[in-house]
Amino acid sequence: MSYAQNPARRLAQEILLFHRRIGAKRFLIGSALMGERVPEIVSQVDELLQQMEGASSIELVPAEGILESSDAVSVLASADAAILVVRAKRTDRDFVKEVRRRIEQQDIPLVGVVCSDFRERVPKIVRRIFRLP
Repeated sequence: MSYAQNPARRLAQEILLFHRRIGAKRFLIGSALMGERVPEIVSQVDELLQQMEGASSIELVPAEGILESSDAVSVLASADAAILVVRAKRTDRDFVKEVRRRIEQQDIPLVGVVCSDFRERVPKIVRRIFRLP
C-alpha cells in the first residue's frame, strides 16, 4: 500500500518514529483554515496508533483553523510537535507560511505536512516552503 493510497498509516508511522526519537507525546495536527479535513485525519491516525506497539502514550491534538482561532497560541503551546494539514491545490501559500511562522515562534518542531485531496505529487507550494525536491 503506497503513501498516496493510505496517508493516515504513513502519518501514524512517522508520529511513532518522532515519539521514539525526540520523546514527543502531544502532536498537534493543524491546518491554516477550517475545512481541511483535520478531524477525519486525526480520527484515522488515532485509530491506527492504538494498534501500534509503543504508541499508547501519544496524544493527538486537532487544531483546525489555526489562523481563524482566537486560542491558537494556547493550543500550539500545549504541543510537543506539530503536523500541518494542507489541501492540495487549494491551501493558499501565504496561509501555509503564516502557520509555519506561528509554529516556529512557539519553538515547536514542525515534523511533517499532510496533503489532503492528494492526487499525484506534492504540491509546488509545499515543496517550495519546505525545500523539498
